Amino acid sequence: MTTRDIAQWLDPDLHYPGIPSTTHPKGRTYDVAGPDRETGLRWTMMANLGRKAASGETLDETELASLDNGDERSFEEQVLGAAYAAMVADGVADANIKTIARDAFYNFTSGEQIADLVLRGEAAARAAARADEKPKKAAAKRTAGSSSNRASGVTPARTRGQASTRSSKTPAKAQVRKTA
Repeated sequence: MTTRDIAQWLDPDLHYPGIPSTTHPKGRTYDVAGPDRETGLRWTMMANLGRKAASGETLDETELASLDNGDERSFEEQVLGAAYAAMVADGVADANIKTIARDAFYNFTSGEQIADLVLRGEAAARAAARADEKPKKAAAKRTAGSSSNRASGVTPARTRGQASTRSSKTPAKAQVRKTA
């Protein structure tokens, strides 16, 4: 019989390095604990019902009632757990807390690739909304090659335990030098 040591793949927690705050302007790592089985199943059901509603299907009362577990905490508090209190105490921006909570939620319920797609889609939607709000003359004033200071389309860096080397950021393409 073969014995396998899979402990290195069993870390359900997410680790968010370099998150800036008032207390830690250069960034700090926040660790978000993975949910227990019951919570994970409820969150997965919540994600599935969200997809169903987004596709235009009607949710019945039984489905909606199944989501209520009596927990009065905010979505961010439920998903981030102890990391939420640490982020609030450190003065992490509210938008960053919300983004990290959504990233963690989709990581726990649908996986890292879906979480990346969701956050990239949200960033693209925000960028499109900002573009629609700007007067058309403002676009003409930009010089060629100028860009926004915002990092649209970039998802938060996160890791799972020590064994993971995965990153949500795409590695830079290697520069090819042409010689004559």
